Amino acid sequence: MPAMLRHLEFAGTAGPELVEFYQQLLDIEFRQETVSGLPYYRAALDQSDEATMAVRHEPEGSPEIVPYFQVDDLNTAIARAESLGGRLRIPVIPIPEGAFCLVEDPEGNPVGLLSS
Repeated sequence: MPAMLRHLEFAGTAGPELVEFYQQLLDIEFRQETVSGLPYYRAALDQSDEATMAVRHEPEGSPEIVPYFQVDDLNTAIARAESLGGRLRIPVIPIPEGAFCLVEDPEGNPVGLLSS
């Protein structure tokens, strides 16, 4: 089955300002959570809450956009990414919805992978 886009994450050093920007631009509401001790803001993009977007506040980080795709098997997808010249940035981490990891394409662009 083809991978499906499930989540889009915008990271930056000014999380609250990014939230305000996207709320005003897209007319959506974010709810605040705490992830790894930092503010994380999530919004539903459809009625089922399966497609979401988020703002990740990284005071010491750098801006980036991370698309997250649903895949059947994380280890298979990681191996495929590496065989295509990508690399693993964040290993598999369990989350309430299943698990995720982050790979980079050959140019260094981040790509999130999710499995349930």
